[in-house]
Amino acid sequence: MPTSIAIRKANLCRHRFWSMVIVTSFVASIQSGCGGSSQLKTLVVTGTVKFQGKPVIGANVFFVPEKGPRAIGDTDSQGRFRLMTSRPGDGAVPGEFKVGVTKFVPDPEKKDDPVPATKNELPDKFSNPTTSGFTAKVESGKPNDFLFEITE
Repeated sequence: MPTSIAIRKANLCRHRFWSMVIVTSFVASIQSGCGGSSQLKTLVVTGTVKFQGKPVIGANVFFVPEKGPRAIGDTDSQGRFRLMTSRPGDGAVPGEFKVGVTKFVPDPEKKDDPVPATKNELPDKFSNPTTSGFTAKVESGKPNDFLFEITE
């Protein structure tokens, strides 16, 4: 019988998997209706997320344009991310973005629930691109490497 830790890890993995499926489906639906080339012009976008001066491991970073496809990425053991729009690592389309950052982990207060809930370890305002205060401008010929420092 699986342990509660194994169940929580499995649920967290399932949450991330389905989040990626939903975002990828959304991107695919946008691309299929655009006509012309099925390949978006994307630029490599990388960056770092820090919380109180330390790298954030396992955060989800998402770039949301006013119109067009979103780009997403996860941070590694050093808080670094590389965005994807339609393929892993392909980056983001050029333009201006509002940026959100989340880090969902199993909620220890609900560890005994059959399907444990998750909670965001980062302050809630940063999970919403309109309230995070984070923006990014992706441009051709620029490094497109961003630092997002969460200080609250």
